[in-house]
Amino acid sequence: MPQPLRHLEYEVTMWEGHFIIEDRSAWADYIMPPFDSGGWLLTTENQVTITGTSQGLVPCDVRLESWGSEPPAGAGLWNTTSESLAYFASGNLVAWTACGESAAGEFSLSGEGVYRVRASAGDQRFLIQFWPGTGTDTRDDVPAPGRRIDPVLLSLNIPDEVKTVLIERSTDAEGNPRELTEQDIREAYAAKYSPRRENGDATRPPGGTRDDQ
Repeated sequence: MPQPLRHLEYEVTMWEGHFIIEDRSAWADYIMPPFDSGGWLLTTENQVTITGTSQGLVPCDVRLESWGSEPPAGAGLWNTTSESLAYFASGNLVAWTACGESAAGEFSLSGEGVYRVRASAGDQRFLIQFWPGTGTDTRDDVPAPGRRIDPVLLSLNIPDEVKTVLIERSTDAEGNPRELTEQDIREAYAAKYSPRRENGDATRPPGGTRDDQ
C-alpha cells in the first residue's frame, strides 16, 4: 500500500472554530479567512485554514501527510472530505493554533510550488494531505493571500459581524495596518444594529418623534 513521504501528528486547539497551517515565509503575521466563507477548507497563498462547527476551545487531533502524487482516498473512514489548491513560497509549513500564539510543529513539503490539498474530517480529528499540483495547476488558480490581522483583534468577544467591520478598518487601502479608534468601534456596532433606511424618515414611528409632539 502506498505510504506518504513524511507525516506529522499533533493536537491543536480549535480556537473560535478554526485553526491554521501556514508557510514559514508568512508566519510573522496571522491571516484571517473571511467570516462569511461557505467552505470548511480555505486555502490561499501560503496558508490553509480549517474551520469547524464548534465554538470556544476544542482540542482536535491532526495528521499532516506529504505525498509525491495523489494519495488514495480513505473511503468510509471520514465524515466529510474537501479538496483545494494552495501555493507555498518555501514549502516549509508551520502548524499553528488558530490564534497564532504557538506552533504545534513544523512540516516540510517538496519545496516551493503549487500543491493540491485534501482535508478529511471526523469526530474532532483531521487528516490533511498535500501533493504537487498537476501541469495545469498554476499559481494564478490560487486565491490571493488573506488580510493580515492583529491577533488581539481576533480575540475580542464581539459579534462576528462587528469584528468583520473592524477587520476591514484595521488596514489602509495599501494593506498597511492602522490603529483602530473608539469611533471605528462605534461605527462598526452602528453598521450592525442601526435599522436600514430607504430615506431619512424610514425609521421614524408613524406618530412622529417626541420633538414633533
